[in-house]
Amino acid sequence: MAIRIALVHNHFLVRKGIKALISGTNEFELVGEFETINQISEQGIAGVDVVVFNFKDIESGISAMPHYQSYFPGARYLSISYLPSRFEVSEGIQGCKHTGDLASSA
Repeated sequence: MAIRIALVHNHFLVRKGIKALISGTNEFELVGEFETINQISEQGIAGVDVVVFNFKDIESGISAMPHYQSYFPGARYLSISYLPSRFEVSEGIQGCKHTGDLASSA
């Protein structure tokens, strides 16, 4: 059974690259592609295993974690972002711990 992925990223080229990576395999299924978290509530999808998102996006980043958890209960999260400082990485890890979604630390 394929891993069902929802892709939420504000950068078109990142979304296109991730789609290219997973399109050639039966192991993954892209079930939704969104530029912002607001589009999820408009389209509505279910049965998502993994949400790939941009940690730093103001609208759909780590601050949106409670919304992701309500839209996709039980899903895992993978953040694709550029974090130039240790402070931002630490801040993100603390944010995930706060939401109860951090499985392991980097």
